[in-house]
Amino acid sequence: MKIFHILPNAHLDPVWLWDWKEGFNEGVKTCRAIVRLMDEFPELTFNRGEAFIYQQIQKWDPELFKQLHALVEEGRWNIVGGNGLQADQNMPDTCALLRQFEYGKAYFKKEFGIDVKTAWSADCFGHSAGMPEIFAASGFTRFSCNRPSPAVIPRDGLFTWCGAGGARILAQRLQIGWYGCERGEMTGRLNAALQICKSLKGENFPIGCGLGDHGGGPSRRHVMDIMAWREAHPEVRVVFSTFDRFFDAVEKELAAHARKAPEVYGELNFCLRGCYASTALMKRQYRRAESAVRLADRVCAPIDAAIAQPSEEAREWPSVLFNQFHDILPGTAIESALQEEFDRLGGAVSASSIRIHNAMNALANQVQVAVPPLAAEDWPEMVPMFLYNPNPRPYNGLVEMETSLDYRPLPIPLDSDFLEVLDESDQPVPFQELPTAHQSMPSLPWRKRALCRVALPPFGWRVLKMGATKTAPRRAAAPEGPLATAEGDHSIGNGILSLIAEPTSHQILIRRNGLADMPLSVAGYLDRFGSWGGMGEEEASFHQQELLEVWEISRSKVIESGPERAALFVELNGRRSSMSLILRLERGKAAFAASLRLLWGDRAMRLKLRLPDAPAVVYDVPGGEMRRIRTGQVPGVRYAKVLNGNASYGFAANGTYSYDNEDGFFTWTLARGNRFSTDIVSGADFTPEKPSERGELRADFAWSAAPEQAPELADQLEFPVQVQMTWPHDGPRPPQGSALNVQLPDGIELVDIHPGSETPEMTCQNRTDKPIPLHLYGKDIVLKPWSLTRI
Repeated sequence: MKIFHILPNAHLDPVWLWDWKEGFNEGVKTCRAIVRLMDEFPELTFNRGEAFIYQQIQKWDPELFKQLHALVEEGRWNIVGGNGLQADQNMPDTCALLRQFEYGKAYFKKEFGIDVKTAWSADCFGHSAGMPEIFAASGFTRFSCNRPSPAVIPRDGLFTWCGAGGARILAQRLQIGWYGCERGEMTGRLNAALQICKSLKGENFPIGCGLGDHGGGPSRRHVMDIMAWREAHPEVRVVFSTFDRFFDAVEKELAAHARKAPEVYGELNFCLRGCYASTALMKRQYRRAESAVRLADRVCAPIDAAIAQPSEEAREWPSVLFNQFHDILPGTAIESALQEEFDRLGGAVSASSIRIHNAMNALANQVQVAVPPLAAEDWPEMVPMFLYNPNPRPYNGLVEMETSLDYRPLPIPLDSDFLEVLDESDQPVPFQELPTAHQSMPSLPWRKRALCRVALPPFGWRVLKMGATKTAPRRAAAPEGPLATAEGDHSIGNGILSLIAEPTSHQILIRRNGLADMPLSVAGYLDRFGSWGGMGEEEASFHQQELLEVWEISRSKVIESGPERAALFVELNGRRSSMSLILRLERGKAAFAASLRLLWGDRAMRLKLRLPDAPAVVYDVPGGEMRRIRTGQVPGVRYAKVLNGNASYGFAANGTYSYDNEDGFFTWTLARGNRFSTDIVSGADFTPEKPSERGELRADFAWSAAPEQAPELADQLEFPVQVQMTWPHDGPRPPQGSALNVQLPDGIELVDIHPGSETPEMTCQNRTDKPIPLHLYGKDIVLKPWSLTRI
């Protein structure tokens, strides 16, 4: 006999066409209504996830919270998902999604004594290939979803989702209807289910039930219609069920018949692809916050362990986790709601900065910081600068330092050579003087900025000193080999690469020794689709190849010229929008970094940064990497490896998550000119009174001639060496050292780091296809390919 498992639920978007305040209060209102209905119908069950909603109930309706406890103990109220809320599963970083489930599962364990084993994603827009590894590392064994289309999933919806690291998750996509239903839909859905299940294997079939999106849940009519249909169809067993009961029944059924669910490898994508680029400003703010909190953890956990101080609570994570929601990060909510979330993320960035400052001061206070004797009476002492490497590998590269050399401008001719940078032994350090961050009183010698080449061990610190000398400053030996300098009015080079941006041209040339030039350009393409892209998955919505304009270089000039780094300012213009780029090229590297500032004023247009395409691209995705060919707009997180023989390269960025690789170009979408929270396909002049994202957008990207360096490029964008002014003082630690004696080999990514009792707990992932031995904390460990391991 077939068994229909009715799964009552109330999918609730805490933010979408409303703000978080309305969403949270609706969570309380919905759960109150469901409990009353469950009192009326003793066999009715309910499925509810999302710790943020439970916290709202716990705070504002403690009596209802007690009732939920009782229903959970009865087995009628099923806690699923194990998350703070239903996050997007294509755009947050691996670390952030692990934190999402860690946060939710810890709450449910503490408040209900339940270790949630069933993950649930009712409505997010596709699922990364790395999610099985994230689920397994988080302690899940089962997963239910509603997207993407049934064509991606085995016919009966039941499958074993296999990860690249060996994770195996029993999964089910609802094949009969969607997670919810309209008010009068249940009878028709059950009739359809009866016909569909006749041709499908298996005995147990899940059927969603409940008003959703703004909460609601099953109605009295739903329950009565189900009961009436059940009485009229004794050939089918119809039960009010839970996700856990359904999966329990499926596991017993598979075991009884010695049957295995078909295996599915790779991503469950794609769906509503416009989301990867909508509201670029919001995505950039989320990425800033996610990176800032991760950076703070990398700084604080090793330092706290090294100096044996209690760790500050990372209160920023809940703000980041909330903004992973599948209508916030995808950019499909209304403008006012997104503005509130933008502000929430700003608080996380600020709090992370404070944590970093406090930890670095705590460590610096234990370090011996000395400065040379005064150069003369009534002359300022040198300013010590404290540097810290937040990465698990040695850093050998450039660091910028800026400080005031005295409390008032110095009595020195501005054009004199007086800046000196010394190391811990008071020996001169090679540096390149840069313009200061300000343009105030430029005729007064007061603040100075230096670019120094330094070496730092993993999680290591050192002390440098900047100051003014009254005599000829000491200088380190000039660097050997080709320098990074200007090669012309509109070009820079370092003997390995040249970057050329001729005014009136439509492309920046990346010139590589002995190889064909590689063009970089910016172009606008027609994009008439709404926030989600094509609601019907129309090909035009994700191929986006109708060219409108290629931007022209209006001016360029060299703004830094060696010896350590050269920089090129480039301005590009479209018809209504413009962009400034600063391209930075270091000595000795076949790579460059760029900062962009876009003044965006277009509508119904998608702006792309373009590089040459390739037969295949490997993208960083949550939980791993994904190799794709020419598939239209696709999501990528931190980096991409563009693979095309000697024309291969690595790319990393921190703006939107939208890429494509077709029609001659590998592209990264910078902005979409769509209105907020709309599914209407329209042109630029449609409803001009409705707001669309405009104004200043900023982002960074980096390029390397070696695709395997793409992860390192991403780390350099996210986790740069931290620099903080300090003061001379005694301390028990030397002026150069390491807070944590750890060095991860190449191929191992430090995914996350937590404070530990004696040493930090680290989550690592072997991002290669071979096992990698690792000696850590006195233990010999072998990390399997692609598995997530907490050490």
